[in-house]
Amino acid sequence: MSSQSSARLDPTLASTASSEDASDDSFLREVARIDDVPVPRKREERAGKLLADRYVLVALLGSGGQGAVWEAEDTRTGERVAVKVLRSMSATCAARAQREIAALRLLRLPGVVRLVGEGLQGDRPFLVTERILGRPFPGVGVPCSWDELEPVLVGLLETLACIHATGIVHRDLKPDNVLVGPDKRPVVLDFGLSSPSATSWEPITDAGQIVGTLSYIAPEQFREQRATARTDLYAVGIMVYLALTGRVPHEKRDKCAFILSRLNEPATSLRTLVPGLPVDVALVLDQLVATNPADRPRSAAEVIQRLNQRACDTK
Repeated sequence: MSSQSSARLDPTLASTASSEDASDDSFLREVARIDDVPVPRKREERAGKLLADRYVLVALLGSGGQGAVWEAEDTRTGERVAVKVLRSMSATCAARAQREIAALRLLRLPGVVRLVGEGLQGDRPFLVTERILGRPFPGVGVPCSWDELEPVLVGLLETLACIHATGIVHRDLKPDNVLVGPDKRPVVLDFGLSSPSATSWEPITDAGQIVGTLSYIAPEQFREQRATARTDLYAVGIMVYLALTGRVPHEKRDKCAFILSRLNEPATSLRTLVPGLPVDVALVLDQLVATNPADRPRSAAEVIQRLNQRACDTK
């Protein structure tokens, strides 16, 4: 770890890394966050306001450090949509908005929220997606059983494999950004922190800033290393851990202690916490949250293959 990174392991870093939001509505909350730098909380939008002569704001769904998300009605189609409006027009926010729009244009895939439109509200960009109704991953109460979790997890991994195949890393996977509908199919939301995996792309985040939601951040992100598909798999592993146990690994009261623990200590094996979990399943899931990215599965497709192989072996 660089000396600069080490200097960040203090309450300032913990505050910057954390993007927890107290909003009750789980849909796309904390979207458009770059970090937790305080911003004015003056709300320029209100229910009933018309954006771009098309979208009527209905209800505030959630807000984060840099933007707010509203449920709205598309007056052209009658469809209920979600409208995300950034609070500022800084170069960083504008770049992230354009990158998210580009990602959603590319990711016209089952299991990914659909982009409806985009525009400007004054000098601030906004984007519009379909309104997804569902419960945060895994779509049932936690802790849940492996039998309940497995089909939802495989659905998420199938979508993630397609996302990664396009060269995009989500970087902010967490239960609130994966909603599960009544059909048990997960939908991935909020690509506001996504980034290309290609090394030729310029980073948007300033040096020393950590983005994402603290509980789901991988060790390499704290070290300011480039996020890869294995970074997303780590977040999935944390989501699985929470689904099966009701808690995330490395829980500490102090955020600095949490970060140091995540950087230096392996997570407690799921087999220890969930004795009924099949040994071969626990092995795969434990590898998702390995501290060293090289010790994790190479891809979401590999995880699916190993879980499917186990299913075939037990028949």
